[in-house]
Amino acid sequence: MHTEYRWCIDQAERDPAVRVMVVTGEGRAFCAGADLEAGADTFKYDAGGGEIDWSKVRDIGGILNLRLFKCRKPLIAAINGAAVGIGATMTLPMDIRVCSEAAKIGFVFVRRGIVPDGAASWLLPKVVGLPQALEWTLSGRVFGAEEALKGGLVRSVHKPEDVLPTAMALAREI
Repeated sequence: MHTEYRWCIDQAERDPAVRVMVVTGEGRAFCAGADLEAGADTFKYDAGGGEIDWSKVRDIGGILNLRLFKCRKPLIAAINGAAVGIGATMTLPMDIRVCSEAAKIGFVFVRRGIVPDGAASWLLPKVVGLPQALEWTLSGRVFGAEEALKGGLVRSVHKPEDVLPTAMALAREI
């Protein structure tokens, strides 16, 4: 998905007819995060048994989020459901975030014994301020749409069926 997502952003950015991009999920979730089914091997970089050159290791979320951050066209996240892990961090470089009242958001990395991905340790404090960013990342808890609104993460909260239409109306206005 990472490769396809970046390809879509590249194509849309090159197209002068595209003025704004709206990103949303399909079904009940915006993005439920990385597949951690492999357990400890999920983040195993050394498949060959040799020495790892850590200067060349980059998390996929970081590659994606830096691409989104560098995008020259406005990005709107229409968070239609669960946004956890990379699902939450990929919204941070976007310019506007709207969400469903049914959304559940979580920067759950600490509960997996890993650091936040996708440059979240830099982006999240810029979006919501350091105290709020620390509370969410240090607790690793999942929270609802109203807390996301109160904490400054999202612009507005809507009924599930109104999230995408709201994002599209904002895109048309821009």
